[in-house]
Amino acid sequence: MGKTLRDHIECALDDLQESSLKKFKRKLNEVEVEAGFNQIPRGQLERADVIDIADKIVNYYREEYGLRLTLIILEEINEKKVADKLQAATGTGDRPLPPQIPGAGGSGSGAGNAGGSGSGAG
Repeated sequence: MGKTLRDHIECALDDLQESSLKKFKRKLNEVEVEAGFNQIPRGQLERADVIDIADKIVNYYREEYGLRLTLIILEEINEKKVADKLQAATGTGDRPLPPQIPGAGGSGSGAGNAGGSGSGAG
């Protein structure tokens, strides 16, 4: 039985130092999410460990979208090596990252819908 995307997200988060994990949780709480998804409440992230965070990402955003958010946030907090490793492990290394998510910080002009078609999601 191979690793799931959730397992890969957990491994990536486990590679972060404590200060980077704290930044990741903050960004995860601040990021604007696609229509049809809700943000993870701040209180659920404050004391969450790596396993809890990975579970919440998948529960709130499902595996595919959760992976995209994780990759974007890792880039935003300057954890490119961890993002690259996650992309390689999940087979997404040959695909470019989706446009930056508004509200994720950083410099920029990002499209509002990371990889979606627009207005409605279900």
